[in-house]
Amino acid sequence: RPASKCWGSKQAMVEPVTHAILPDATDHLVDGLLKRLDCEPAYVALRQTCQAQGVSWLMLVGGMLRDWVLRETVSADLDVVVDPAHAKPLAKALSKVYGCKCIVLDEALGIYRLVVPPAFFAAHGWQGRVVMIDVAARLGNTLADDLARRDLTVNAMGLTLDDAHWHDPYDGLGDAQRRQLRMVSADNFRDDPLRYIRLFRFAATLGGLAMEAGTLVEVRAEGHRLLHVAPERIHYELCRLLDAEQCFDVIGLMQQTGLLGHLFVEWPALQQVPANGYHHLALPEHTLALLQQLEQLWAGLPASMRGALAEPYNATMSRRAVCRLGCFFHDFGKPATMALDDETGRYRFYGHEKVGAELVAGIALRYRWSQQLTRDVCALTRWHLYPHQVMGPEVSDKARHKFFRRLTHVMPELLALALCDRHSTRGTLVSQTDVDRDEAQLLALWAAYEVFAKAEAELPPLLSGREVMARLNLQPGPAVGRVLDQLREAQLAGELADKASAEVWLDALQDHVN
Repeated sequence: RPASKCWGSKQAMVEPVTHAILPDATDHLVDGLLKRLDCEPAYVALRQTCQAQGVSWLMLVGGMLRDWVLRETVSADLDVVVDPAHAKPLAKALSKVYGCKCIVLDEALGIYRLVVPPAFFAAHGWQGRVVMIDVAARLGNTLADDLARRDLTVNAMGLTLDDAHWHDPYDGLGDAQRRQLRMVSADNFRDDPLRYIRLFRFAATLGGLAMEAGTLVEVRAEGHRLLHVAPERIHYELCRLLDAEQCFDVIGLMQQTGLLGHLFVEWPALQQVPANGYHHLALPEHTLALLQQLEQLWAGLPASMRGALAEPYNATMSRRAVCRLGCFFHDFGKPATMALDDETGRYRFYGHEKVGAELVAGIALRYRWSQQLTRDVCALTRWHLYPHQVMGPEVSDKARHKFFRRLTHVMPELLALALCDRHSTRGTLVSQTDVDRDEAQLLALWAAYEVFAKAEAELPPLLSGREVMARLNLQPGPAVGRVLDQLREAQLAGELADKASAEVWLDALQDHVN
């Protein structure tokens, strides 16, 4: 097949290269990938279903080829392109084979998604595997038309299965070897502005690929187009970005290109807060420094804290990504609360944590966060100073236990944030001794929390909610929960040992109320 058959449209910013098909250079890639896929039950079922449905032309595209080139790993996402007439029938047939729903992503364009469940893999001897397959109708009339509409050159490669041929009209293989991200066309980004942030997500999740200069110029000039993208789509990309092993450098580049200001209208105001005696950095740089500190401190954190942060938070991200959201937003309330203290000549930010939590609630609403994520990131913002109030040796166990119970749902994230904040606050009024002391006390607080959590899990409650309501003559409601919390705190403090002592405690509480 002549190379010209695989060239893209003339409008592409990146001109199709004359070495678009490189049989010698790509044979080993094709052979290795196909051998690996032949061991993958979902792919084998796809191939068999295509044969049964009479689908003779199918092309693998996108992330699977890119990941194979970069890391020789098979991703859990499989994107396939077929002739438009076959897209819907094939997706419907595959849903029956896999035992899953056929999700319509775009009926007009013919794009369908199948989330292959663990049960399918278990039936083939694989455990804990989930694969997402997107079946899409070919864009345009030819293979070349389809690849010309992709976002990045490393995603504009295709493998047609009828002839086992690797198609690379925009030198995506070369860019992968150079470890750079380069757009296929500025028009492709402008047609779907989500690609402006997907670019940064790929840079983070693919292990630090650099961005080609012309692509960055496009982001600086046209990144404002993100404002026209559905907020849910932006939020998904941000979560994926924040879940990368390292993301500080990428988010720093988002600041330099102006993208952070487009995503968060609150961001430019942070420039108003300068460095001071306690903070050696102005607020924007201090905010990003926390993200950097989380990466630098990660290996030295207690293994139990790292393990907790590595746990999945939802289907998109881990708890570490939630911690990063807390780091990013923790001081957003400072510009609105900045006031000059006439006596000291220093700026104060009284209540900035409360104002910041309110701002985060607004951002969460804007980006359609889940209620759980809204609650947790607002809590991290609202209480990010609280660990310093309960970490000293002079603080009672009861006060610490109250803190643990109130914020147990975000304790690993909150203490990791506090550690990062401490290491990012190194003004002239802060000594290394201060930093070392606070770090030791925060780590001791984590150790105390682990002891508390273990005791909390092992100690059965002394009274049930029904028993509390009956004894105090209460109706179901928040008051019952507050009493149960106080009862539990007294139990964990060793003040109550059994049901009888708990009932006496309740009677005393009722007498006090009456």
